[in-house]
Amino acid sequence: MANRFGILDWFGARLVLVAAVLCMAASAQESQVEWPMEELRKVPKVYDAQEYKTNAVEVAFLEGLPWHGKATRMFCYYGVPKHASGAKVPGVVLVHGGYGSAFYRWVKFWNDRGYAAVSMDTCGFISGNTVGEEQFGHIRHACGGPCGWGGFDQLSEKISDQWMYHAVADAIIANSFLRSLPGVDQNRIGITGVSWGGVIACIAAAKDDRFCFAAPVYGCGGFLRNSPMWREEVAKMGAEGVAKWERLWDPTLFLPDLKVPVLWLAGTNDRAFSIPALMKSFGSVKGEKHLSLKVRLPHGHWPVSEEAPEVTAFADSLCKGGRRLTNLAPVEFCRASRHASCEVSADAMPKEVCLVYTDGTDDSWEKREWKINAAKLDAQGKRIEAEVPASATAFFFNVVDSEGRVSSSVVLGQQLDGCK
Repeated sequence: MANRFGILDWFGARLVLVAAVLCMAASAQESQVEWPMEELRKVPKVYDAQEYKTNAVEVAFLEGLPWHGKATRMFCYYGVPKHASGAKVPGVVLVHGGYGSAFYRWVKFWNDRGYAAVSMDTCGFISGNTVGEEQFGHIRHACGGPCGWGGFDQLSEKISDQWMYHAVADAIIANSFLRSLPGVDQNRIGITGVSWGGVIACIAAAKDDRFCFAAPVYGCGGFLRNSPMWREEVAKMGAEGVAKWERLWDPTLFLPDLKVPVLWLAGTNDRAFSIPALMKSFGSVKGEKHLSLKVRLPHGHWPVSEEAPEVTAFADSLCKGGRRLTNLAPVEFCRASRHASCEVSADAMPKEVCLVYTDGTDDSWEKREWKINAAKLDAQGKRIEAEVPASATAFFFNVVDSEGRVSSSVVLGQQLDGCK
C-alpha cells in the first residue's frame, strides 16, 4: 500500500492485510446458530408487571423464547416521550452488561432526548431498582430464561437453551415490542449496549435488519483470546471449549452481515475488550463504521450510558438529521520519516486534534501507558498530520469536535497482527 510519500506504509499495510484475512476467515466460518426470525419479528405477548412500576417509566414482562421446554418472560422498563399528535418519534433498544438488568434511568435518559426506549433484563431477573439497588439487587423470577454471562458453562446444552441465544433473541423481541408502541417510527429504531450488552448488540443488529444503527460500548468480538479479563475463563474452558464458543457466539462471525451504520465507543485500557479485539471487530464490518477510542475510559454502565455524547450524536445524525460525527479516513504512515497523516470529514472545523500513542510492549494492552501529542490541522480542517515518536509501538489519531465528541482513526501497530 503506497502512500503519498511513495514509501510502503508498513503499519497500515500489515493492518489492512490482517483485516482482510480476518474478514475472509469470518466469511468462511459461518456460525452454526439460527434464530427463528419470523417468530421474533412478531409483536410479543405482554404481561402485567405493575407491581414493579417506578420512576415515571412503564414496566412489563415480554414473552421470550422457550427454555428447557418452558415458556419464558423478560422484565423490561420502557417509555415513549410526549410528542405532537400524529407525529412519530425514533426509538432505541438498550442492552445492559454484566451484573446489570433493566435500567429505568437509561430509559428516561433517552426519553428526555425525544426517543422511545426499552431496557430489558437478559438473565431472567427483575431489576434491583425494585428493592432500591438498581445496579446489583436483582431478583430472579419464576419465568426467567438462562442466567448470564457469556454462557461459558452452557456449551454442552442445546444451542437454543444457551444464554447468548436467548440474550440476542431478547434484544430482537424488544425491537418488535418497541415498534408496536403508538407514536414510534419503525424505520428509526437503533440499538446500543454496554459491555456484554455491546456483544449482544453486535449480533442482534447483524441478525435483525430492522435496526437503523448499532452503537456497542466496549463490547466487540475476538475478545476471549485477546483480553486478559477472560484468561481464567479460557483456562477453565480449555482449547476445545473456547473454540466451540467462538464458533457459536463470537460477534466477528456475524459482523460481516451488518448492514447498518455502527459506532464503537471504547477505552484504550479496557481489560475486558482489548484494542486487538476491537480492531478485529472493526475490520470485520464491511459497511459504514465509526470509532471513538478514549484514553483510559473507565469500564462500567455509568457514566457511558448517560454521558456518552458520541452515542447520542450518532443516533441523532441517523434518526433526527443531526450533525454527523467526524469521520477519519485510513491513516497514511511513512516509516522512514515517521510522518503520519489522515484525511478528516467533518460538518464543522474540529476543536482539537491529537496523536495518541504507546511505546509499551506488554501483551496485556490494559497495562500500556498511552501518551498524547499535539497534531497539526490544515487551514481547511481536512487533514491532520503528526510525527510518530520512534519508540511508538501503536498509535492513532483523535479528533474532538466543538461539542466535545471524540472520533478516532483505527489503531496502527506492530503487534495488532497477533489478533487472529
